Amino acid sequence: MNNLLLNDFCFIVPTKDRIDLLNRLLISIYAQNYLPKYIIIVDGSSEECLKKIMKNNNVKIIYESVYPPSLTKQRNVGISLVPECIKYVGFLDDDLVLLKNSIQIIYDFYSVDIENKYGGISFNLLNEPKYKKSILKKLFYIGGNKPGKISISGTTSCYNNPDEECLQTEWLCGGATVWRKEVFEKFKFDEWYKGYALWEDVDFSFRVSGAYTLAVLKRAEGLHLHIKATLGKDFYLRCGDIEVVDRLYFVKKYPDEFSFSLSLWSCFGTFIGNFMRSIIYGNILNLLRSYSNIKAIIRCFFGNIERGI
Repeated sequence: MNNLLLNDFCFIVPTKDRIDLLNRLLISIYAQNYLPKYIIIVDGSSEECLKKIMKNNNVKIIYESVYPPSLTKQRNVGISLVPECIKYVGFLDDDLVLLKNSIQIIYDFYSVDIENKYGGISFNLLNEPKYKKSILKKLFYIGGNKPGKISISGTTSCYNNPDEECLQTEWLCGGATVWRKEVFEKFKFDEWYKGYALWEDVDFSFRVSGAYTLAVLKRAEGLHLHIKATLGKDFYLRCGDIEVVDRLYFVKKYPDEFSFSLSLWSCFGTFIGNFMRSIIYGNILNLLRSYSNIKAIIRCFFGNIERGI
């Protein structure tokens, strides 16, 4: 296979203690017909893993250790390491796999965008859910009224597997995207979102969408291969907290765009959903998650929009 090396293209991959997943992603990149000139790996692992990383003679690895790990900090560190020659910067989560020719499809799309209209493009993750309407979601203002939209409550509609070849969106997933480098001259990830985070990508891409058009390309395919791990009660308690607090923090930042009261209402809908799943499926972990939901809702209602766990 003759690989075309893209001298103005790089990826940033934040990772932590997942060398097997990281190498699986790298293999899928090296199998592409278009290759990035650089891959910037920002590692939050407790021990350096550089020697275990799979290499390709045509692709230069830039490795940086960031400890303690934090997704937004790792992404911002990665941005600071992007070489001057680069025009397009991709972010990939380490549990992704890129499918055939997906880099070429995004690169070629940018190449014909001579007016620099598009600032961010997402890969189409085939195993992520397609947008569907729901009465309960509508009742609680969860998600926008179309794929890729952000509702007045600050919640998002999924956009993968679109009907259109190019679907314009109001937000993009942070870990499956390619951006014009010039975007980062004005925008960085908000490091208030520390460690494991939710809504940090919504926050970033929403700000970018005020200056550029965002889109997902149907033919730029990939897979998000979530780990099937046994997650304990501490994770569910923390997740229940941040899925409320991170959302409300985002909404509070933009009072002219979103409704804080409707966001609280949508968080209550999230609590109801988690509580009902715990009853229907007999899952004590979702009960703990809903418990953290309601605690966070009450705390944020009284103005304390800070993580409790």
